Amino acid sequence: MINDSFGVQGGMEPEQYFDEAPNEEARRFYDQLEESSRPLCEGSPHSSFLVAVRLMNIKSDWNVPNAAMDSMVDLLGELVNPEFIIPKNFYQAKRMISRLGLTYDRIHGCVNGCMLFYKTDSELENCKLCGHARYKRTQAGKMVLVKEIHYLLLIPRLKRLYASVRSAPHKRWHREYRRMPGVLSHPSDGQPWKHFDNIYILILLVNQKMLDWGCVQMASHHSLMLLRLIHAGWNKPTDKKCSTYDLVSVVKRQSPFFYQVSRPHMTSEVYLDGAVARYKGFLHLIRRNKERSIDSFSVPTYDIDLIWHTHQLHPISYCKDLVDIMGKVLNHDDTDSD
Repeated sequence: MINDSFGVQGGMEPEQYFDEAPNEEARRFYDQLEESSRPLCEGSPHSSFLVAVRLMNIKSDWNVPNAAMDSMVDLLGELVNPEFIIPKNFYQAKRMISRLGLTYDRIHGCVNGCMLFYKTDSELENCKLCGHARYKRTQAGKMVLVKEIHYLLLIPRLKRLYASVRSAPHKRWHREYRRMPGVLSHPSDGQPWKHFDNIYILILLVNQKMLDWGCVQMASHHSLMLLRLIHAGWNKPTDKKCSTYDLVSVVKRQSPFFYQVSRPHMTSEVYLDGAVARYKGFLHLIRRNKERSIDSFSVPTYDIDLIWHTHQLHPISYCKDLVDIMGKVLNHDDTDSD
């Protein structure tokens, strides 16, 4: 497993792959890889590291207590050859794996998934959105966490990705590699991918259009994730024709509405039930007003607009109500900015 991932071979010195000697942290990492690649005995396909990984996997899959793991490892040590270097208890197995840098941070979270007690909110005792307590009291009177999240740190993960001279170039191929004609270096070079592009319209995602508008306007809303990916058109990459649809203008026009409906009370059943009732009343008003065109009738309020934009969540009931009241399903024209 280690050899396949990092290209480490028995008896191989890491220095021969480097122009300069690795630092102390990298040295410990390579030493651990070298040690983990050694077989338990001559001709054995298993190593001490693989045994530790399998033990941790069993504990995770079956939720085995630490004391039970110690008993299992102790029995395993009595059954195998004493010359085999295997973990003597659960602590040694965990320590052996931790030296590879597979660390994580424990972050407290709301039981309802509303927020994380992190950074500026790390001292809060209750969720600032739903008010649920951060801790609960056990029968013994001890305060314990309600929910905890394990976060795998990004920087150690990137270090591991670039630690091997065999895998690191693959992370830079999009920058350094130039495709040769006739070489299938990516699935998009194949005929099935190109055939799919010719039949189905794709959305091209680029960042310049959103930058032209100004991402700062949306970054101020805590409920929106700022992804600098937007395009002002639908396009077939293999075709010169382009069917335009101004997504940037749609986002600009709808951002105040999105901000309004992102507030907690907008998703409560009490509010939504009232909005549905007002929306049905609005449809009855349109039906009674025979002098105005149904297709050009405006939607003036947030509660009506809320139902109109979120009807995809319940399309069957939405269409049934429209057919019962209006005789057809209404289409909302997003080009009207009023």
